[in-house]
Amino acid sequence: MSNLKLNIPSDIVKIHRAFKTSGKKLYVVGGAVRDAILGKSPKDFDLATDAKPDEVLKIAKDNNFSTAEVGKAFGVVIVNGNEIATFRKDIGKGRRPTSVDYTDIEGDVRRRDLTVNALFYDMDKKEIVDLVGGIEDLKKNKIRTVGDAAARFDEDPLRKLRALRFQARLGGTFDKDLLSALQKDPTLNGVSSERIRDEFIKSIKSAKSTKSYMELIDKIGFTSLILPNLKITKPYINENDYIIFISSILRSNPVSYLLKQLNKLTYSNEERSNITFLVSIQHFKPELVFDYKKFQNKTTLSDEQIIKFGKIVGVDMKKFINFNLSVSGKDVPQDIKGANIGIWIKNKEKEKYLNENSYISEGKILRVFDFDDTLVKTDSYIYVKHNDGSETKLSPADYATYKTKAGDSFDFRDFNKLLNNPKVIKNNFELLQKMLNNPNKKVTILTARKLAYPIRKYFKDEFGMDVYVVALGSNNPKDKADWIEKHIKKGYTSIAFADDSKKNIDAVNALKSKYPNVEIKTKWVTESVDDKIQHYVDKIIH
Repeated sequence: MSNLKLNIPSDIVKIHRAFKTSGKKLYVVGGAVRDAILGKSPKDFDLATDAKPDEVLKIAKDNNFSTAEVGKAFGVVIVNGNEIATFRKDIGKGRRPTSVDYTDIEGDVRRRDLTVNALFYDMDKKEIVDLVGGIEDLKKNKIRTVGDAAARFDEDPLRKLRALRFQARLGGTFDKDLLSALQKDPTLNGVSSERIRDEFIKSIKSAKSTKSYMELIDKIGFTSLILPNLKITKPYINENDYIIFISSILRSNPVSYLLKQLNKLTYSNEERSNITFLVSIQHFKPELVFDYKKFQNKTTLSDEQIIKFGKIVGVDMKKFINFNLSVSGKDVPQDIKGANIGIWIKNKEKEKYLNENSYISEGKILRVFDFDDTLVKTDSYIYVKHNDGSETKLSPADYATYKTKAGDSFDFRDFNKLLNNPKVIKNNFELLQKMLNNPNKKVTILTARKLAYPIRKYFKDEFGMDVYVVALGSNNPKDKADWIEKHIKKGYTSIAFADDSKKNIDAVNALKSKYPNVEIKTKWVTESVDDKIQHYVDKIIH
């Protein structure tokens, strides 16, 4: 026994209390106990009990817990979403035994694969029940089977890959008997491709060193079983992003062939698209930008993943990432017909890409004001005239969500009060006037509402200014930041963003680390325009 403080979820505490009242034991078992000993926060809690499945169901029913009996024949019942397994010994081999025989905790321990996974936590005593020396093995980072290694592996050959995974995760060593069993029989007979794939991916994601992990499975002889009929590229890298890692070791295979082989190995459509796109990057040429962008759009890869893999294969993908296809059918000359339309569009995209400098060197400047709330902070209303002659008065907030009906017309007469009431609006307009008087500076007002029209109209009527007003239709900070980021990708290298929402400011500030070569300035604007804001605006427009 060994003491351990394990934070048990409240729903499991309730279930444990019900079992205790019924005179039955309930333990946390396996990974949650192991992770807690290692100082990590467990994500999943597996539970084991001396109560038989029918007794588990009765306890659940008596306490109004929800249940599912999908694994009852093998001693497993789901209670309030938590898997509870009766102490058992398996009859037969493989992941799913032919039947089970119920036993006590000592018998249950003997059916488990590794000592580090055969630890039980007694919730009453707050102690670990360790019948196989698992705690000592964890301290030494030793991977050892419960009982005879060859027998454990014969019961389920997938345990070989699990042993390799936990060795890579802990960065430890194998028990000599376990290592000997692996070397004598490096086979995975009867294990499905899906289970092999899942175990391989888990190993990459959790390994302290993916390089050491691959070198070990090479040495023992498992690589050709995990990735059969595929060329493996070395040296290996240390990378826990499994898409990037698998792409790096399979990059010597033709893309079309790789796609078919990954399908046979039960990789998902998404995984196959992501991996084959990354593998194709090493052959990227500017003339093929149209096809590559189309291919990219079929993936779920992040910009960071593409750039990172580009570095691995020696291809700078930054310009590619920041390039967007923009030529459409309406741009095609009328005398271009049939299949030549697609060829013309491809050539135009290629020409555009070849002639476009990277976003870092274009030097375009963007000035954005997202404080329409401040600009129109007023008692003004929008009036809706209906077909029947009636009129509805809407506040700006009501107007933002109003669903237009047939025959509706809108009257913005109250907005004529904006110039003198309140004073802050006039001051803000004057600041924006300064912005508009500067050449090569795109000045934008963002609004989440349908206020683009009255704001634009007011600027035109009162100041003679054609202001670029964008109605995003959203007040989500991420949408504001995404809009700014799109402009960065279009070539804007100097951004000044003023906003009356701190959340929006924070969202845009987050772009600074992503685009270190872009100048991004932000200012949180309050309802009053003071000398500090005047000074700030004077500074950023020059």
